[in-house]
Amino acid sequence: MTRQTRVASFLIVAMGAATHPSPLKAQEDTATAAYGCRTAILAEQLRDHCFNYDVLGRVIPGFADLTQHDQPSCAWTVYLTNPATQADSARKVLSPIVYKPLDPADCSETGITVQKARYSWPKLRTMETRASDIIDTAGYWLRSFPRIEDGRLVVTVHNRRALARLRRLFSRDSIARSSVVVFKLADGPEEIDPPIKVPRAATLIVLDSLAAHYAGNDIVAFDVSTLPDGVTASDVVARGLRLKAANDPPCKKRKMGFWKPRAWVDGRIQLHVDEVERDWLYDIWCTPAGCAMRSHAWPGSGDISIC
Repeated sequence: MTRQTRVASFLIVAMGAATHPSPLKAQEDTATAAYGCRTAILAEQLRDHCFNYDVLGRVIPGFADLTQHDQPSCAWTVYLTNPATQADSARKVLSPIVYKPLDPADCSETGITVQKARYSWPKLRTMETRASDIIDTAGYWLRSFPRIEDGRLVVTVHNRRALARLRRLFSRDSIARSSVVVFKLADGPEEIDPPIKVPRAATLIVLDSLAAHYAGNDIVAFDVSTLPDGVTASDVVARGLRLKAANDPPCKKRKMGFWKPRAWVDGRIQLHVDEVERDWLYDIWCTPAGCAMRSHAWPGSGDISIC
């Protein structure tokens, strides 16, 4: 099943959930931001198939989760703590989302099915928040994250070593106990724990890309304190980038710099750059012959100014 209407916003959206102060937003928001749409008006959620699960948890007795089946199905599954007594009420509330195709061939199935969940949505949210705190304390918050899936608390972990450690930490917790958490490894190659050694050539290829956009721009100031090891201010200046000065006016000079690197066992290194308009991620693969790079903007990131 896929959750087509549950969207990780990639922006700090606080709807009664704790958030980390770090600017590295993507996975922490998956764990801590409000699920789905911001609107608290249930009729609008039902109309648009875009749900605020905290609202559903208040209006549907025993509600634990809601998922949409993979296409070509047009059906939904609602998870309830006591389906025998709560199913009719849930189906009544959710009836507007049931798709009635003009041509039955458009859908392999339709309607709302019901499955049993061990915990209600508010309880799952409490457990999820606690799980996020445990992951943060372990130093894994960027690479591992909790999420409610199919009425369960699922913790996705970035490598086997971290998985074993998190199992031990959760086993000692009274709220998010390991016995009620589903642990799974993240898809793809395992991620390496820091510290990450970034080849000098990898950083230079990113600086070359930045220079193509910002060389000679007096408004943009590069924070050399964020440079990975092996690269110096002279490498930045040589590419025509201006260095950040201590007396730069905060609203007239735009700071640019690196966040902590990430790396995977397949050789990929990722450098995160806080650029002028938005954050960019640079995926780099280096061999003795040189480095190749692919870049993409961090979805949802954008320039937020208080000036």
